[in-house]
Amino acid sequence: MNVEAKVPWKKGALEEQYTYVLMDQRPEPKASLPWAQASLPRNLAFQYDSNNQVKTVVSREYIPQGTCFGPLVGKICTGLKMSRSMDPKHFWKVFSSEGELHHILAVNDPDCCNWMCYVNSAEAHSNQNLMAIQYNLEIYFYTVTPILDGEELLVWDARDISKHIPSLQPGNLISQPECSVDG
Repeated sequence: MNVEAKVPWKKGALEEQYTYVLMDQRPEPKASLPWAQASLPRNLAFQYDSNNQVKTVVSREYIPQGTCFGPLVGKICTGLKMSRSMDPKHFWKVFSSEGELHHILAVNDPDCCNWMCYVNSAEAHSNQNLMAIQYNLEIYFYTVTPILDGEELLVWDARDISKHIPSLQPGNLISQPECSVDG
């Protein structure tokens, strides 16, 4: 499957590309859950393993192709180099409009990131229903196929090729929560 052919990118705003937006829940200030769990939109659910750890994110209803989730929230790290010991699921490269590494977004602390950190990577293009895209200096997940009720959300791991996906418009960083990130 050619992912670029499935998403009609053109020069212009991201808002012109999606048909539906799912917003994060705004967690209560004194919520007992970490932000990554409390921010889950109501039409999604977590599935847990036998140790009560989040295993997957699934849909509670039909989600059409063209739905946009995001942005992915985490700790912005500059001057950090990716090493082989870093789990790529928890560290996302963000590139400038010139294609240079701008920063790394660390999503390994559930108190400093949103629910998107729990979305698993698809093992192959044929399994994906989400594509990670970069808009300005933020990462969004965009549905490339409809997602059925009960279906797991799976993002294609396109981070290594993301510098080849042009940033649609230059922009600035959004403010992030203040927290420390191990890693």
